[in-house]
Amino acid sequence: MRVAIYARVSTKKDAQKNSLENQVSYATSLAAQNGWTISNQYIDDGVSGATRDKREAVQQLLEDSKKKKFDIVIAKSVSRLGRNTVENLQTAHAIESMDIRLILPEDNYDTATSTSKLMFNLKAVLAEEESAKLSERIKFGLRVSAKEGVTRLHYLHLATNVMARS
Repeated sequence: MRVAIYARVSTKKDAQKNSLENQVSYATSLAAQNGWTISNQYIDDGVSGATRDKREAVQQLLEDSKKKKFDIVIAKSVSRLGRNTVENLQTAHAIESMDIRLILPEDNYDTATSTSKLMFNLKAVLAEEESAKLSERIKFGLRVSAKEGVTRLHYLHLATNVMARS
């Protein structure tokens, strides 16, 4: 069986780099345990999971699934597929409709053995909610810092958006 690995992290921070390596390592181990061959790795490094349009690797994964370049897709969890419920459902459907097995080991989801989409759907909703909460916490922290006269340069992309509105 040919396996495609999908991994994603939202930032380029060192801690996230370890997460990316761990995601790939875990999927590689799972494939090796089952005697499967890794055909490709699709990595979105430093790209938010809030929307698919900027994630080139997941878009390529979907294109390659149409070409039947692999039989199985392994991603660590639903949240690695993305942080948007509708897009997660669309991504899973696109993969599964090509008769490609989808395995998300952290969520105990495997289309070969799962009889229900309930857990997938719940995890997709939770992933989106966590993304929204994180965004609100960051925005709150920036507002508090601004009131205190503190600049947060590592959130330059957010600051640029705020300054553009002024």
